[in-house]
Amino acid sequence: MSAFYQIFHDTHYKYDSPVSLAQQLAHLWPRSSPWQRCTEQALEIFPEPTTRRDELDVFGNPLTRLAFERPHDELQVNARLRIEVMEKPFLDFNLSPEWEVTRSALTYSAKPMTADILEACRYRFESPYVHLKRSFVEFSQVCFPPGRPLLLCVQALMEKIFDEFTFDDEA
Repeated sequence: MSAFYQIFHDTHYKYDSPVSLAQQLAHLWPRSSPWQRCTEQALEIFPEPTTRRDELDVFGNPLTRLAFERPHDELQVNARLRIEVMEKPFLDFNLSPEWEVTRSALTYSAKPMTADILEACRYRFESPYVHLKRSFVEFSQVCFPPGRPLLLCVQALMEKIFDEFTFDDEA
């Protein structure tokens, strides 16, 4: 059984003074998946961009690159989309592999890796924006006892983050 959603996104931005050159990255469409697809989409932009390029980002999410090379003092972006969401099959977290099995599969070896393992490896390393710290291990290790199914570990970690983190709107 499917559900359909109509989504409207409107952004209207007025600059303090005219801008002669601007570039924007817009993530306005969801990624298609076995349980979700965009059946209709429309994007209205004022002023008309000098260039527009639709592509996928490094994670496979739709991305629209916009460049404005004429003076303008406001930007209006209106997105309209219709999404079909299908029922997802039940996922039993207890049936996921033990977290140590997954860790071993993601550890370098000379053996060929499946496409799924190669994809997961992209998320293992530090990035310019997220540095690996011992404190992350210390915070999360209580959620990863030996032999526990990976998805139960992940669920426990998400609950711990929800329970222990607070939002600082002034940060």
